[in-house]
Amino acid sequence: MKSVAVVGGGVSGLAAAYKLKSNGLNVTLFDAEERAGGKIKSSSENGLIWDEGANTMVTSYYVQTESEREVGRLIDTLSLREKLQIIPLNPVGLIMSNILSTKSKVLWGSSFDVILEKRWNLVVDYLIDPFVAGTSAGDPESLSVSIMFMQHAFPELWNLEKK
Repeated sequence: MKSVAVVGGGVSGLAAAYKLKSNGLNVTLFDAEERAGGKIKSSSENGLIWDEGANTMVTSYYVQTESEREVGRLIDTLSLREKLQIIPLNPVGLIMSNILSTKSKVLWGSSFDVILEKRWNLVVDYLIDPFVAGTSAGDPESLSVSIMFMQHAFPELWNLEKK
């Protein structure tokens, strides 16, 4: 049996190790921490348990690997599907989604320049903050990743803002 080393026990490393193992390889996982999971962990205090770390999965709508289907089946088995929110990657999808309230959409007005100039805080509060906090456990105002996020996840909004 062939042996493989996987370096990093975060979500990606664990997924890679799982896939390699399921294909018949002998897998050894190495991580700097004593526990697997990377940024994802559960904490507790006074009997209260909560999860910390990433809460967002970034993927292409058109590409779904067998591993993603397996995760999807697990999500269905655990009845978690109704708790997931898919964030559209284009302005029209964003407006048509249920991510923002009807009141927020009405306040924005009908033109995207109004959205970007007058109601930018709504986008930051309800889209960028949760995404950045979920993927990097940081504050978007102090991380340059928020700019990268907007450029790559919402290119249409980014380009409109630049005009």
